[in-house]
Amino acid sequence: MRFILGLILVMMSSSVFCNCFPVSFKFLDFNPSTTGATAESDVIELDLNDASLNSFQSTEDIPLNFTGGNSTYHCDFGMSNPGSSYKLTARSQESGTSEYYQILTTGNNDGVYVEVQLSVNSSLGSYSVANSFFDIARYYFNFPRNDLNSKVTYAIKYRLTKNKSISSEIKNIGETVTLKDHVRFNESSGSDSYNLKQYIRVKFNYTPTTCSFNDTTVKISNISYGDVSKELVHDADAEVKIDCDQAVAYATRSVHYRFVSDNAVGNVLPNEYTNSDSAGNIGFELIKNGSVVNLSNNRYDLIAWGDLKENVARNTIIPLKYKYTPYGDKIFKAGQVLSRVKIVIDYD
Repeated sequence: MRFILGLILVMMSSSVFCNCFPVSFKFLDFNPSTTGATAESDVIELDLNDASLNSFQSTEDIPLNFTGGNSTYHCDFGMSNPGSSYKLTARSQESGTSEYYQILTTGNNDGVYVEVQLSVNSSLGSYSVANSFFDIARYYFNFPRNDLNSKVTYAIKYRLTKNKSISSEIKNIGETVTLKDHVRFNESSGSDSYNLKQYIRVKFNYTPTTCSFNDTTVKISNISYGDVSKELVHDADAEVKIDCDQAVAYATRSVHYRFVSDNAVGNVLPNEYTNSDSAGNIGFELIKNGSVVNLSNNRYDLIAWGDLKENVARNTIIPLKYKYTPYGDKIFKAGQVLSRVKIVIDYD
């Protein structure tokens, strides 16, 4: 039994902790102020355009930002003697656990998913420990506040994910986020019995997947009057292409497009050419994937959320063909045909 008690005593005496305060030590001050013991970082921008999918990258060597309290801080051990010197060690409170965020843009349901970790690995000192009165009173040491800012750094590790199944805190692009994890010191072994701490503020920015369509003129090959009834399908002399800006490792939202005409006759784009050499009531039907485009109800997928960046460019050419089609009274003649259609881009 004495052996067990002795072992417990040895274990207890090997762990001496302190409380640190943002003021210098005073012998008769038994309740020092903690005002200024909590610091807050400047807002650190994490550019997700440069982030990798599933591979961490880091913003390194970020200093602490303690500005409150006095220029001299101290740590107090009470009546426990830690020895002649003491190292003040910085660490992250959550010890390398991950935080997950879903970062949205306006009107967007998916955005991007990002995993964040805080990494801290610095120590201060060793500081010389003194006794306030002939080795029978409190043990303490003073240290410059600037030691915190000049000798301790941390890193923010982050990566993109596509794992929607993990619970993620929803934030908007550019919104300031205070990480749950923060920098603390080895004042005590408890989870919240410490004074010195620095909270980390970040904001996530990225360029949302954005697509645009520039006005395009395509020329359809000429046909003879007699070939109209054969309902032949024709290619054009140019491709219809939607240009997309994809900066992030994967598409941040789904993109769709649709064809719209304000004056369509059924599914026919009417002839808007009105000069004397007009062909009359003959226009074009759009053919996509072998079927006539329903101009009153159509919507096509262009990009799906999560499509990898390298695959997006291959999805931007619209595979269209064209068919000369009479409409109305179907009176037409040899001549010019000019039809227009709008391409509208939608985002989920």
